[in-house]
Amino acid sequence: MPAQRVSIEGVGKVSFETTVTLSVGSEVAYAAPDTATNSPTTNTGTAWTDPTNAYADGTNAATITSGAPSGNNVWGDYGFSLTGATITQVRVRYDAWSVGDTIVNTVAYNAVTRGTSSLEATTLTFAHNVGNQTNKVLIVGVSYENSASPVKSVSGVTYNGAAMTLIAKQTTGGTTIMEVSLWYLLDASLPNDNVNHNVVVTVPTGTGNAIVAGAISLYNANQAAPTNFGGSGDATDPVTKQYTTTVNNTMAVDVAGCGNSGSYTATGQTERYDAASASTATGAGGTRLVATAGTVTNSWNYSSTVNRQAMLVCGVQSYTYQSSFEQIRVDVSWDGGSSWSNKATTTTTALEATYWYDVTAAPPGGWTPAKLANGQLQVRADAVTVGSASTVSLDWLPVEVTYTPAVPDISVDPTTYYFGTVTESSTPSTITTYFTITNASTIQTDQTIGVTTNTWSGGIAWSHNDSGSPGANAAALLANRGGSWGIGDIIVKYSSPVYIYENCPASTNYSFGLKLLAPTSFSDGVQKQIVVRITAVAG
Repeated sequence: MPAQRVSIEGVGKVSFETTVTLSVGSEVAYAAPDTATNSPTTNTGTAWTDPTNAYADGTNAATITSGAPSGNNVWGDYGFSLTGATITQVRVRYDAWSVGDTIVNTVAYNAVTRGTSSLEATTLTFAHNVGNQTNKVLIVGVSYENSASPVKSVSGVTYNGAAMTLIAKQTTGGTTIMEVSLWYLLDASLPNDNVNHNVVVTVPTGTGNAIVAGAISLYNANQAAPTNFGGSGDATDPVTKQYTTTVNNTMAVDVAGCGNSGSYTATGQTERYDAASASTATGAGGTRLVATAGTVTNSWNYSSTVNRQAMLVCGVQSYTYQSSFEQIRVDVSWDGGSSWSNKATTTTTALEATYWYDVTAAPPGGWTPAKLANGQLQVRADAVTVGSASTVSLDWLPVEVTYTPAVPDISVDPTTYYFGTVTESSTPSTITTYFTITNASTIQTDQTIGVTTNTWSGGIAWSHNDSGSPGANAAALLANRGGSWGIGDIIVKYSSPVYIYENCPASTNYSFGLKLLAPTSFSDGVQKQIVVRITAVAG
């Protein structure tokens, strides 16, 4: 009957092995760096409105009015639990933006060009230079008379080959009509070469066609579609339009048309063009800067008999932009607010942006898990006015920690065991406290037990049975952690090691024993051996 031997081998920091051989080895494995990003769960102070909005990255934000500086809030309890870890970097993230000062570049008139058609014309072409200022807008007003049946309407307007966008049309008359319309192009579609380019107005083939058009270019204009203030039309004189602006420094641009040949006089607005076409129609256009938002009236007085008359008004707002954005200041404490780092001062923008403050070198002696614990790590924020005081928003205020986790540190004694002579189907065992695990780990660990191969070597090898059922030339092992055999036994497997101590507390030692379940039959008496491994990982 063969004498069987089991040896236990201790392995390094991360795991140790038990083996049935007499050799003893060791290895050291180190954990890879990891990163944790935690959010605050508490705050103190009353300076910020809705400070809890900084707990998470969401659609709502904490807000504050900047000052010289403003007051502050302190956020804390970030929930870091990194016992035994080595801290390599600490950064504060803050997602912030501000309103800043609103700067208004008042919209201004640049130039005008007009054109008139011959009778029955289907196009009107004339040159216009929009200039090379910034934030340009081109407005073309068209006064179009025709007596076709059915009546026609302007097909389209282009400038430098680019199709202009219709703002609105206003029509008056019966079998013969006067139609006025306004069209626009924004700066992105306009040339900046400061030379003439053609305006082309296209109308359908019809009867009594007569076209008057004027191109009015503006600059310092808001780059959005002009507001349609509406129109009016009848046979009375003057033709008037009352409209309401809602934004200061809005440039009103209008167009008027009459079904006779004559001239116009503007009241309220500045006349920019006035012309007659083919002795059958008159068109005019003007501008009016409404400095203070409110209700105003534009009028056009016609010089002769009025047949049919219409006018239309649109509004172009001034170009505005934000400047002098406020600053946000952030600092950190590692001792519950007794000591603070230098402040990181960041000038925000109108759009939410993510900023980082690396505070790795802030605490004397560096960061430790204790300095990151609740009650110790705190982050403070305030806001500083740059131009005029405005609102600063803070969406999220997490802390990112890069660290090397603590690693398990265990050893075993003794490292071998000799079962002696065994018989078929015998079950020799150690006492359940024979092997002692000395656990020097500073962290909680999960520890498993298993064999490193699926065969017992020596002579005619035995297979290792993972179900705990020995057979012919097939053995099994049981383990018991400090209890009584038959109660809480663990099958020692090759394919999937099982827990011998899950959630083992830091610095907690324990003992275990091994029981051999000998084969029901075997073919020789040569000594057999196998390696048993205990593996410890952070739990």
